[in-house]
Amino acid sequence: MFNRIRVSTLAATLGVALLAAAAVPQLSAGEFDNKTIVSFGSAVEISGQVLPAATYVFRTLSDNRDLVQVVNLEENHVYGMFSAIPIENSTLPGKARFELFESNGSTPEAVHAWFYPGLNYGWEFPASKTRNQAQTERAD
Repeated sequence: MFNRIRVSTLAATLGVALLAAAAVPQLSAGEFDNKTIVSFGSAVEISGQVLPAATYVFRTLSDNRDLVQVVNLEENHVYGMFSAIPIENSTLPGKARFELFESNGSTPEAVHAWFYPGLNYGWEFPASKTRNQAQTERAD
C-alpha cells in the first residue's frame, strides 16, 4: 500500500510538471520578441523617421535581434524596421523604458533607446544626420 501511494504521488507530480513544461512557450511568447506597447502623446522621431502621436508596438525579430519593428496597436501596419545597436543597462528595469533625445523646438523628440523589462541590455537607435548636425550646432 505504501508503494502504491508513492507511485501515484510520483505520477501526479510528473503529470503536473509535464503540463507546466507544455505551457511555458505560450507564457513567454511576448518575451521572445520583446513585444512592448507604448503610447506617445506627441510625434517622435526614430532614426530619421517621424511617427505621429499614437500607440505603437515595438518588437525585435526572431532571426535578427538588432532589428526593431514598429507597428500600430492592431499590428496590421508596419511603420518601420529600424537597425538598433545593443546597449548595456546598468540596472534591470521592472518595466519597459524609453529614453528620448530632447527636441530643439522645430523637430520632435527622438527615441534614443528602448529597454525591455528584466534585461540588462536594450536597443539604441542611431540619430538621424540632421539631428546630429543640429546637436553639433547647439554645442558650438
